[in-house]
Amino acid sequence: MTPAKYDATTIKVAAGDYELTAKGRVLKFDGWTRVQPQLRKKGDEELMLPDVQKGDVLELKALDPKQHFTKPVARFNEASLVKELEKRGIGRPSTYASIISTIQDRGYVRLENKRFYAEKMGEIVNDRLMENFDDLMSYDFTANMEQHLDDIAEGNKDWKDVLNEFYSGFYGKLLNAEKDPEEGGMRLNQAIPAGIECDKCGREMNVRTASTGVFLGCSGYNLPPKERCTNTMNLTPGDEVVKVDDEEELETEALRSKKRCPNAALLWTVTW
Repeated sequence: MTPAKYDATTIKVAAGDYELTAKGRVLKFDGWTRVQPQLRKKGDEELMLPDVQKGDVLELKALDPKQHFTKPVARFNEASLVKELEKRGIGRPSTYASIISTIQDRGYVRLENKRFYAEKMGEIVNDRLMENFDDLMSYDFTANMEQHLDDIAEGNKDWKDVLNEFYSGFYGKLLNAEKDPEEGGMRLNQAIPAGIECDKCGREMNVRTASTGVFLGCSGYNLPPKERCTNTMNLTPGDEVVKVDDEEELETEALRSKKRCPNAALLWTVTW
């Protein structure tokens, strides 16, 4: 059936060092709710917000201070993560299971005692993407893209226009990220001198980062093949040694050399 449509508005008010938020939603087109009304919780009422413009100065009519005792935010489990995705308008019921499995399969998070914990790889990927593609990482971008897809499905927008609008800004940031760090490109994971001598070649060991965490690697790793030392050491006794994989570098070069679509400069094969 045709989905219901709402007018949703969020007003953010700056009040000194604080930000106050008011949200409202009003039914615009009833769609399927005409046949099956939505179940509502007590007090969950649609609120019509006043007509205000950005930059308006508001008059304080009353201040009602209340004391609350809060607890630290609990880590997400699968159910609470899905609820948060729904709240932010990210994904669909058909994609929630895929999202949860993907972030685990790629080593971004681990599930421990039914709670999600960020892995080192997840922190690194998040940091690099926030530094170079901050607009793509915003919650609003994902939610807006979902709306664009709905508009395309309903015939209200042309998919080429949506794709071109997105790619016009994205392609420039992608090219910039591919530059050397000295030229403003995506920064590398810097090796940190550890003050420990390599037991194979005598060079200094560095603290290096890999997908599974941190480890000690010989500073001679970046030398030409004949002089290269690939010695690694555990930082935590008993852990499996993490090896620097030459295949990761080959994979990166392969991605950069892929052919692009002549119409939109898109990669023929997109890999996330």
